[in-house]
Amino acid sequence: MIYKKEKLLDFTNMDSDDDVVFALDAYYTTMIEHVFSIFSRKFEQIKGEFTDAPLDIVVAGGTAMPKGFCTKIAEVVKGMKLPFAIKDIRMASDPRNAVVIGCLRQAIATQIKLEKTVENS
Repeated sequence: MIYKKEKLLDFTNMDSDDDVVFALDAYYTTMIEHVFSIFSRKFEQIKGEFTDAPLDIVVAGGTAMPKGFCTKIAEVVKGMKLPFAIKDIRMASDPRNAVVIGCLRQAIATQIKLEKTVENS
């Protein structure tokens, strides 16, 4: 399944005769709708912290690896009512490592914050 997802799934050239590819396409559509629905709700809660400028969407990780994933996102969100405009949808420069690097940076920042809190106590 991972091989099909990362090597054979191509949203710009779908093989509708392949049941696994067809199922993955349906899964991806539902997943994108779900993620952007949650993102929209959270954005509504904090939108005062942002300008009205359109947002760049940067994707990464194994889920984003199939060819045409950014195009697939654009197609799915086009039919959604979002509380923000999208300027661009693009792949991270290092999609395989971007998520883990972001998590590591957040862990380091949290550790530093915790250490400062302990020092000031």
